[in-house]
Amino acid sequence: MSFFDDRSLFVKNDANGEAKYGFIDRAGKEGIPGKYFSASDFSEGWASVVLTQGSKAEFINSDGKVLLKPAYENVRPYGSGMIPFMNEPGKIGYTNDKDELVIDLKFEEGLSFIGEVAPVKMNGKWGLTDKSGNMKVEAKYDGIYKVPGDQLFITAINQKYGLINDQGEILFEPTYQAVVNSSVKKNPDDYVYTLLLDDKFGILDPKTGEIIIEPKFQNKIVYRNGYAIAQENGKFGIIDKQGQYVLEHKFSSIGEYNHGVLPVMIDLFEDEMIDSPLKPNQEDLTSTYGFINLDEEVVLSLGNENF
Repeated sequence: MSFFDDRSLFVKNDANGEAKYGFIDRAGKEGIPGKYFSASDFSEGWASVVLTQGSKAEFINSDGKVLLKPAYENVRPYGSGMIPFMNEPGKIGYTNDKDELVIDLKFEEGLSFIGEVAPVKMNGKWGLTDKSGNMKVEAKYDGIYKVPGDQLFITAINQKYGLINDQGEILFEPTYQAVVNSSVKKNPDDYVYTLLLDDKFGILDPKTGEIIIEPKFQNKIVYRNGYAIAQENGKFGIIDKQGQYVLEHKFSSIGEYNHGVLPVMIDLFEDEMIDSPLKPNQEDLTSTYGFINLDEEVVLSLGNENF
């Protein structure tokens, strides 16, 4: 269940067995009763709803108050003061939040505005339009995808991916096998994107498009509390936000850094680990486990006991 503007869409059957949509708040109460034939999630305080089958959509706020009764049919989710709509198949235009026509029906497909631009399709290709209907970014991409929770778009050409911001500025053209938001929480210190190139992972600053770490790791890099697990040559270590190792990649397995310590596993029969401070309980062990800090000091040795 996902919340948008503190409201989450739900569906239930009425007395006649017909599905009806409404919205609950974060306490699980029906903030807006289930009475609609269809409804969209909230976007910037607006949600489109259709009261009965065959009726036109309306826009409501998070209290259920009607904000706008559009004259046009087949409206799409509201965004940045603009509403995409389709009055005939294959023709998309945009109105503003006063229901005034701003962009004529001239696009084959169109999505909601994010910031100053919206993805639109022309002649089978995707680009970005501005709020006057002028192409901010040429329609040349196989696809343009909104990044959930961010003011960014991922672009695609021939299964290669790039990035554009909400001002229509191209951060980089499609180059990589994947461009993924790898943030676990909305912590500014952990906010990065993972790049994949030639089956190696790197890190990108999504605000500037600057590559922080060139693709070289074997695993997707996800930062937690300012640090990330990184794998090279089959071994794991810990890197900081600049991609520098604070724990060298020499561990067979390593867990998430939390509260100043992290769990690790080492293979004792490997030459570089013979002098490990994590002493086994038995001489014939091939692996041993324990918790260490970032200075590689042993906090707890478990011997052959797994985590």
